[in-house]
Amino acid sequence: MIYVGLDVSLNSVAVRAVDETGKLIREGTKLADAPSIVQYLEPWADQVERVGLEAGPTSEWLTANLIELGLPAISLEARQVKGGAFGHAGEDRSE
Repeated sequence: MIYVGLDVSLNSVAVRAVDETGKLIREGTKLADAPSIVQYLEPWADQVERVGLEAGPTSEWLTANLIELGLPAISLEARQVKGGAFGHAGEDRSE
């Protein structure tokens, strides 16, 4: 399983992909469009479990386009990420 985090700015997206243990798989910067991101992740496309990006004015359209192109993308509020809503691999944070 591969988990991907995107840091979206106006013209570019920082991409960081890790496996279920947190080991870095790939890290780089791409243009801020879904096809560029999909192409960058193509070698692991069938292993991508989730693509997360912070909710904001530039992320809504990008999330929708990534989903259309087959990636399981989700926009996250900063408080969800800060609060550990998704935890670390192997941790159960449900209570």
